[in-house]
Parts: sequence; C-alpha cells; structure tokens
Amino acid sequence: MNVDECNGCGFCCYKAKCVAAARLYPAAEICPALKWTEEKKRYVCDLMQLPGNLGEIYRKELYAGEGCCMNLNTWRKVVQKRREIELEHKTVIIPKIFQMFLASLGREWISQDALYLAIMGFQQNLIKDGYIEEEAKEIGILVAHYLKGNRPSIIKDFM
Repeated sequence: MNVDECNGCGFCCYKAKCVAAARLYPAAEICPALKWTEEKKRYVCDLMQLPGNLGEIYRKELYAGEGCCMNLNTWRKVVQKRREIELEHKTVIIPKIFQMFLASLGREWISQDALYLAIMGFQQNLIKDGYIEEEAKEIGILVAHYLKGNRPSIIKDFM
C-alpha cells in the first residue's frame, strides 16, 4: 500500500470521525476539531495542535505523521476549504470547565432517572433561553455523554 504524507485535505475527518472525535464530540456529524487554516491553505486537527502532554497523546492516538493511505481520494489533488464542511459543520462544544463539572457529577451516586430528568429540564431551559430545539437536544446528548462516560461501573451496574 502506498502511503503519502498528509496534505491536510480534510477527507478523513470529513468522511469518518476518528476515535478521539467520536469520544469528545459524540453528537457532531463532522469533527469540530477539523479547522481550515487560511495561512497554510489546509485543514489541521485542533486536538493535535494542543501543547504539552495532551497534544502528544492525541498525536499518538491519531497517528500523526504516519501519512495518508487514501490514494483514490480525489480531495488530495485539490486541497481547498470545502463548502460541504461549512454547511454541515454544526455542533456544540462544551467548555472544558463544564466537562470537568459533568465528570465530577457523573461519579456521584445519583440515579439515572434523576440525571435524565435534570438533562430534560436543562434542555427546556435552553429552549426558553433562545436555543433552537435541535441545539438543545445536541447539548443534552453531550451532557449525557460526559455524565455516562464518567460513571464508575459499580454505579452503572447498581442503577
């Protein structure tokens, strides 16, 4: 198999989210970490751009520098900002501090029912505050994801 250097065409991230994106942005159709850089005239992954150990972990997890094996990918030939991505790139990113709160809350002995009702109430409050229903639902899905992902197995099994 011929492996070429990644040229930042965005094809992989657009067509299928990586494991990190699926974990961090479960409700997003297209990874919100995929960013077009006008300066470099290519897409970059914001996760891989993070400084320090966290960025290094993402670079290892996402095989940074390993190249592209999508030889039949026509996007490689013309690297440009894709209109499809601009139109479909709709997602909500939960701020890190709120993610930390949700992780702490997820570790508490709170019933699934109570968490579900709290999320539903939160979604209704978002709608009252001007969010469209689809956005409120997406935020609710993300909140549930962070809560569920941080629940110890003993709590999951108990509830």
